[in-house]
Amino acid sequence: MRSSIATTARLSLAALTLSFLIGCATAPATPPAPIEPVVPPLEQFMSDAARARQEGARTQEREIYRKAAQAYPTSKEPWLKLAEGYYESADYGNTILSSQEVLQRDSADKLANSLLAVSGLRVSASALQSLRGQQDLSSDTRRQAEDVVKLVREALGEQM
Repeated sequence: MRSSIATTARLSLAALTLSFLIGCATAPATPPAPIEPVVPPLEQFMSDAARARQEGARTQEREIYRKAAQAYPTSKEPWLKLAEGYYESADYGNTILSSQEVLQRDSADKLANSLLAVSGLRVSASALQSLRGQQDLSSDTRRQAEDVVKLVREALGEQM
């Protein structure tokens, strides 16, 4: 009986040793590398947004342009498309903001400068019209508005 217990103990010890050695021989499990999100090329964003526009999905189009601007922060193209879309919708405040983003990336962009100028004038004209309707156009506001009109006329090449 003693010999069978001793044999069992030796076998158990051998199995334990073997398990330990096998465990040490296998490579430790390494955690999987984090999966980096794949950023589509800018052209893909632009074509997806153009397709959304053709389908009449303006909200989706704008969201795609915003994602493109986030993925490619130095690119002016998504911002320019946003500015154009906002302008077409008569959303002049957002046209101004988007145009300014374009101009931060390319200060010589003629379309962005034009959208900014015209949208700014439309916002100003609307505000002045509102003040005029309320009879609240102070002399200082009137003088400043006249100065702006003079500047616009000069920029357009009109004689005063």
